[in-house]
Amino acid sequence: MKRRLINRLLALVLTLPLIAVAHPAGGMVASDGQLAWSYVCPIDAIEHKACVMTWSERDGVNLWIKSERTASDWFLSRTSDGRILLVETAFNIHQEAHEYRLFQAEAIGAPLTELSSWQPDPDRFGMAGFAELTPGTYLFVRYPDILIKRHGEPATPWSGSLPGIEAHGISALSSGELLVRADNQIWHVDLTGEVRQTWADLKLTNLETIPMMGNRLFDATYANNQLSLAYWGGRQWLTVRHNTRQILHQFQPPYLPHQVAADGDTLYILASTLDPGHVDGIQPQLLRWQAGSITQIWP
Repeated sequence: MKRRLINRLLALVLTLPLIAVAHPAGGMVASDGQLAWSYVCPIDAIEHKACVMTWSERDGVNLWIKSERTASDWFLSRTSDGRILLVETAFNIHQEAHEYRLFQAEAIGAPLTELSSWQPDPDRFGMAGFAELTPGTYLFVRYPDILIKRHGEPATPWSGSLPGIEAHGISALSSGELLVRADNQIWHVDLTGEVRQTWADLKLTNLETIPMMGNRLFDATYANNQLSLAYWGGRQWLTVRHNTRQILHQFQPPYLPHQVAADGDTLYILASTLDPGHVDGIQPQLLRWQAGSITQIWP
């Protein structure tokens, strides 16, 4: 009994750093002038819960979903027909194991339909992004592999995956295609794994200071022939169009960019105060790029 209690406490302690760094991940999705992203609520409280927020020009920022469980996170994806997929993950301290469940909404802000109830999550489904292949069949990344998952079955390697790469993340595009991220390279692929475009050498090699979690590309999306990047290591919002690289915005410490989304020609990025030692809690900065200008839309 004593050993089991110690194991539970140890498991909780070991997950605390993961909770702290997992909130930057989660995914941001945009559709028809609306935006949704994974975050924490309330943002100014130490004992916050994982949540999903929404924004629109008409309604501003609102809370969509809030977890009931602690040590949880939300991960978002979208389908080509506009449905929103949401994975809620949590650590079950009683069973000393990670769990997940899966939801669907017909649109951002709409009621959720549960597609699968809580089940074991040995592969950490959704943490590095996920995409629907067909209803009930999903692609996701568990470094360094791209895996395919069907309801009620163990994950297996994706037969269409890019050979020889070490995948860091995957993103579903509104076109129904995918972005696959490696350490310093991104592939635009279709659902069979056929490569449409490749971008390489995206990171800077001469950074004077590197933030926690390293010089990494945290998130990416692609729309209208433009790649949009949350470049965590350089604290930059980057775009690449026709091999021309542009810094849309340079964030200053303690802000670090970690989620991007595209809705046609309109781009979004979310940065947060995630540097160790920042004493004012997690503070967001949500920006929109539209018609050549940048606007802060939250807070």
